[in-house]
Amino acid sequence: MNPEQAEIMFEFQTMLNAASGDGQKKREAGVKVLWKIDPEHEAAMFSHLNKWKHGEQVDPDSGVHPLVHLAWRALAIAWQETHREVRHGRPCPASVGGASEDPHQQRIPGSQCVTAGCTNTSVGGPLCNVCFFGLGRRLD
Repeated sequence: MNPEQAEIMFEFQTMLNAASGDGQKKREAGVKVLWKIDPEHEAAMFSHLNKWKHGEQVDPDSGVHPLVHLAWRALAIAWQETHREVRHGRPCPASVGGASEDPHQQRIPGSQCVTAGCTNTSVGGPLCNVCFFGLGRRLD
């Protein structure tokens, strides 16, 4: 890695760490699902872009520029799409009705997957992780 690349990676990592820390606080409080299964990344990207286009320079929760949050969400989508084949066909035990210590499995109590015929517990959106990774991103 040359000096310019090292500087870029350091600066970008510093910014992304701040955005990640904000999300982690929300996940620990139980108001946000794990990034690996979060179906809201695309909508959040447009929300952060809109905030920036309307003059916001600092996110009130994280203190980070809204475009850093947009970039973070774009990377999360890229990760989900890159790893979809690894996950497809390999649901966690918890997604099919059992308990699990799997760290990528998070639930919102009382919610249910909306896919016709599916009885899995939802993991933060209208689709459970089996349907989410099997069908791709939601189109709502």
